[in-house]
Formats: sequence, structure tokens, C-alpha cells
Amino acid sequence: RLVATALAFAAVLAPASVSTSVCTPRGLLRVPSAPASPISRPVVEGRVRAHMCVVPVSPAPLVEYRRRVEKHMRSGRWQAGLEIYEECETELGAVMPPGWHASLVSVAVAGLCRAGQVQRASGFLLSRLAGEGGASLGPLLEPVPRDRLLDACASTPGQMRAARDIVTLLAAANATLSAKTYCILIKGFGRTGDARSVAATLAEMRASGVPPDLITCNAAIDAYARAGAVSQAEALLRSMEGTAQKEHALDAAGAAADVTLLPKPNGRTYNTMLKAYALAGDLENAESLAARMRGDAGADLLPTAAGAGEQGRATAATCFDEISLNTLVNAYARAGRLDSALALLHSASSLPRGEGPDGTATPLRAGAHAYTSVITALADARRLPDALLLFQGMRAAGLKPTVVTYNALIAACVRCGDVVRAVRLMDAICAQDSPVRPDEQTFNTLIVAFCRIADSAPASGSVSERARAAAAKEGSMMVNGGNAAAWASVAPDGPWEQVLSLLKEMDDRGLKRTVRTYNALLGALARRGDALAADAVERRMAAEGVAPTVHTYTALMRARGLAGDLAGVRQAFRTLKESSLQVDRAAVHEFMSACLTCDARVARAAGSRAVGAPGAPARLGPGSSAALAALQSMRAPPVTLDPDVVTYSVLFAGLGRTSAGAHQAWTLYKRMKREGIRLDVPCARALMIVCKRHLGYGKAAELFEHLRDAGWPDASLAPFERELQSLELTWSRTVDEQWKQEDGSRRRRPRGRDRLFEKHGWNEFDNGFRVL
Repeated sequence: RLVATALAFAAVLAPASVSTSVCTPRGLLRVPSAPASPISRPVVEGRVRAHMCVVPVSPAPLVEYRRRVEKHMRSGRWQAGLEIYEECETELGAVMPPGWHASLVSVAVAGLCRAGQVQRASGFLLSRLAGEGGASLGPLLEPVPRDRLLDACASTPGQMRAARDIVTLLAAANATLSAKTYCILIKGFGRTGDARSVAATLAEMRASGVPPDLITCNAAIDAYARAGAVSQAEALLRSMEGTAQKEHALDAAGAAADVTLLPKPNGRTYNTMLKAYALAGDLENAESLAARMRGDAGADLLPTAAGAGEQGRATAATCFDEISLNTLVNAYARAGRLDSALALLHSASSLPRGEGPDGTATPLRAGAHAYTSVITALADARRLPDALLLFQGMRAAGLKPTVVTYNALIAACVRCGDVVRAVRLMDAICAQDSPVRPDEQTFNTLIVAFCRIADSAPASGSVSERARAAAAKEGSMMVNGGNAAAWASVAPDGPWEQVLSLLKEMDDRGLKRTVRTYNALLGALARRGDALAADAVERRMAAEGVAPTVHTYTALMRARGLAGDLAGVRQAFRTLKESSLQVDRAAVHEFMSACLTCDARVARAAGSRAVGAPGAPARLGPGSSAALAALQSMRAPPVTLDPDVVTYSVLFAGLGRTSAGAHQAWTLYKRMKREGIRLDVPCARALMIVCKRHLGYGKAAELFEHLRDAGWPDASLAPFERELQSLELTWSRTVDEQWKQEDGSRRRRPRGRDRLFEKHGWNEFDNGFRVL
């Protein structure tokens, strides 16, 4: 009673317009602070009479719901946990205090993240924050599950937009955001290569009163490095080096330090900057910074703030360590200077790394990461024997190869076409006595290799018993016992059998199939045009909670396009646009190509004349219309892209199959010129083929003149000139000219063989002509 009376007086005095809810031993007490309605706010003798309502609910049911949700989430049954949460929200949502609601949401989010359901977790939290009561829910969320979800979104391809939306809603709800939260966003934007968002996040962080710490600044430099924004990384490093100089000046003057100063750089900061130079291929600045880190007095400094040079030199000195050495070797390897990389590996012991515990300089030793980067570069250069020799030298030097090293060597064998050796390396690390265990990347590399072999090999009609049994099991899991034969049909002897065997071994080892695994399968099935098996793979991805990427949807569109399923192509593209993924040009181009392919497939399946043959109906098919509609909507949200020369190349190649499409392609070419998009060789070749098939010699000659006026060199014009001459000769012989009759009608010009037939007939051979 005392609590109720106190809250009643508080409701009269409080100016807020929302109600106050408090759990009491008798139930949930809700008090309207300042009701605006005359019904709920009657005036009695000039005084406001507060209304109180006691909702008959106890915290005990809320405690029980939270316990059940947490129990199911921890056991991996996240579907049942979500059902219990929805049940609680349905029964007690109207009277649930915000604190209890935030606790339940935090438990659900933590369980979904623990189960790997990142996309579902982000969608779940976004719907709660954007819904009714989201403003009161945001500040009460537990920081650990919230930041764990943000970190999972930042690490999952295609989920960065969801992370940004979550932070936006939290900031709008006045939730407390720490430096860790902003650091997670910065790392995520770095993985997506969005340097502008990195800078905006840093600015927003400082504007909200959260000073960037050393971890955040190092993460920002790393994000700029990943995004290729070396100049912005240098500017941030200059500001951090200027902090030391400012603090030194303040201490000398006896003044207080400025709390807004950035933290001073450490060894990790300079190693990250060295990584930025390595990723950008800037060897000159990388070598200069490495010399500074080794304490070379003659090394050039970064352009620093006035008076900060010597302080920056002192900060960077003696920071060169094994990470610096590995990064510098990686820089040489990425730039293609393999001889310099190998020389640095062999001379690493002669480089000082600063003073050890006994006051003497300790030598450096290159790590497995340095050898791995050089092995990868040797594989890119198709120098597999050198890569294998370096691998043996690494083991002779006493370094234990890691699984990353084995993955690089297996990828090198696959890239050079030596799949047999790659399988032997796989067997070596799969042995029981091997200290290294394969991971998802190991299996994915071999799965990609065998999928490519299966795509290039002709499909065989014979299926071995082992392949049939493995495929039937895999297919039953993919389609939930529906049509396993559809999956078994793509498992002939050889590559597909190896793929299925690798998938089974991944399951036996407890390794989760990643999106790269499924994308490799979808890519191979898409190139075969097997839409049924591709749809089965997509359903398996959804069942396992693997978040799709843009490549997933492009593979689905290609598979359905080759199968002539225009509705399926549109559905895949619509799902992509409605998701949180960023639609890129490659996805739009694949959609256009799939739609245009559907017209050709449908026409052939219907038994009509070949697309583009004389006499074919001069109208656009539904796929061509869909492709043109996609071109018109490219600049509209959520795509917001400008068409480029590749866009028009795809349209020219697809529209050139029909006469109506050819005329539409020429109209697009005029639009392309108005937009200032210059033709390249593939696009000009596709348009020349359109002219040869349907538009005739006049349009081809006009195209050739446009290329010449654009300043194309003679070497590039030579193939088009030969095509034009061939077309001129063919066109002069086969063009069907119309001749006007006396009655005004038109007929085809009579050919020589027609006149011979009218004069002699088919059975007359005494005409003086030799029968050929």
C-alpha cells in the first residue's frame, strides 16, 4: 500500500506522458504519469486524480520463461527457444516490464549467436528495436550479447548493413555505446572495404563523447589498409605521432594534458601501417617504414606534423619484430619480387630486433606466415616445384607447418593443376599421427577443385554403387527425403564422387559447411544448368542456417536461367534485393544474362525455329523485357548502380538472338553514346555480331566509323575491318532486294538458279552447263 500511494503522488507530480510500471509482491503496478485523456484524467475541485491499475501478474512467470528460453538456447534448440519467447511475448507482452523484456531478448540473441544463426539474430533484434517499445528496450540490453552479435555480423559476409542499422537504433534510443562497439563497426567496415564508413564511425565516436583508444585506432588503420585508403591510414598515424609531441610540450610547459588527444602509437600500430603498404603494393614506403622500425638513423620519415618527426622516430625505433618481418616478406611476395622475398627469408637471422632480456640484440626468425605468403606467391607464378622446395626448407629450419601452410600448398597444387598431389597432402594431414588437422578451408579448396573438374568433364551416364549410395544419402539430407535421385543424377564416377566423399568426411569430423562450400557446389551445378540440384543445395543451406552471399544468388540465377525457369530467376533476384546484402553489378549482369538465356531455352524447348532465324516473330520475349526493365531500374534503390560497358555487353549478346532484340540493342547503343560510355573490344565485338546477324552492312559500317572516330588504333580496328569486308561481300550476294512491278507490287529480285529452273526445269541437263 505504501508503494502504491507513493507512486500515485509521483504520477501527479511527474510531467511525463508515459506510464510507470513496477513489480511489487502483489503484481505489476502500472501508474499513468500524466494522462492526457479527460476520461483517465478527471479534474476534481481543480486537482488531478491519478489512476492506478494493478495487473495481476507476478515476476515468477517471467523468471520461468527466461529459464526455459535460456535452457533451449544453450542446448542448441534455438527454434524451440524462439517459440517460447514468442509465447511469452504473446501472453505477457502488454504488461512485461522493459527490463524483463530486454533480459529475454538478450538471452535469445546470445543463443542464436551461439548456434551460428547470425542472420536470424540480427533480424530478431532489429524487429524488436524498430517495433513498439524499442526506445525503452535499447538502453536495457545486456552489452555482452549485443556486442557479440555485432561482432558476428561484422565477420559474416553481407551482414554489415544489419550491424549498422542495429547501432543506429541503439544510438537513437540513447543506449550507452562503448569504444568496443565502435571498434567492432570499424573492423566490419574494413572487411567490406568501406573507408568512408570507417571515417564516419570515428567522427561519430568522438562526437558522442567516446574517446578512441589505442585498440580502436589500430583497428581503424587496419580497416583503411583493407580498404586501400593508405593516405587516410597515414593521416591517422601522423595524428597519433603528434600526440606524443603535444604531450611532451604540455609537460615541459607544466600544463594539463588534453583529454581529446589520440593515443600514442605502439609496435602494433606500425606493423599495421606496414601491412597497409604491403596490401597497396607500395614497396618504397614499406621499406622506408621498416628501416624506421629497425632504428636506422638514415631512414626517411613519414610526413608528420611540424616538430613531431624526431618524436615519431623515437616511438617507431626498435619496433621491428617477427610480425614486421613476415609483413615485409608478404609485401615482396604480393609485389611479385619473389627473389627479394626469398633473400629476406634466408637473411632474417642477421636483422636485429632490439635488446633482449640480457641486453644483447636477439636475431629474428621468419615465421610460418612468411613462408606461407611466399608459397602462395610461387603458386600464383606457376612455380610449384619452388613452392614444394620452400616447404621442405621450412620443415628443415625447424618450423612446424600450420594448417594455413598446408592449405596454401594444397591451393598451389590445385592452381597448377596437380590435384593428385593435393589429395596426397590432404591424406597426410588427415593421418592419425599428424599434428595438424584439416579445417573447413582445407576441404573447401579440394571441393572447389573437384567441382571445376566435374564442370569441365563430360557428364557420364554410369553411376557407381558407391557414388549412388553417397549421393542418395546426401540428397535425402538436402531435400529432406524428397527427391534424392535428383542429387544422385549429378554424381557420376570421378569428380562428383570425390565431392560427396569430402562432404561426408566434413560431417564425420564435425566441421561445418561454410558458405564457400555451398557456393562451390552451386557454381558447378549452375554451369551444368541443373536447377533442381541447385535448389536442393539452397534448401540445405537454409536448414543449416548458413547465410547466403551475393555469389549464392548469382549461381542460382545462372542455374535457373540455363534451365529456362524465368520465374525462378526473378524470384532469386527479388530475394537478393530484399535481403540485407548489397546488390553489385555482377548480380545485375547475371540476372540480365539469365533472363535473356531463358528466352532462348524456352524457344528451343518449344520446338520452334532457332532464335534469330529468318521468319522468327519480331517481338521481344519475356526474358528480354525483364532484362531491359532491370536496366531501367538500376539507378533506383536498393540497387543504385550506374550501368557500365559490361552491362551493355551482356545486353548486346543476349538481345542479338532475335531481330526485335537486335533493333533494341542498336537503340541501347545510341543511349550508351549519349551517356558517354565508351565501347571496349568485347562490347564492340558483341555489337558487330548483332549487325552481322540482323541489322546488315549499313549499321556495321556505321559502327566501324564510330570506332575510327573514337581514336581506336589500327591494330584494334583490323579485326573489325575484316568483319566488315566479309559482311559486305556476303551482303552483296545474299541481300533480298525488292523490285517494283508494273502494278505497284514488290517481289524479290530473281536469282540465277530461278531463271535456270524456269528455262530448263530440273530434268534438263543438255543446257551446256556442267552439273556440279
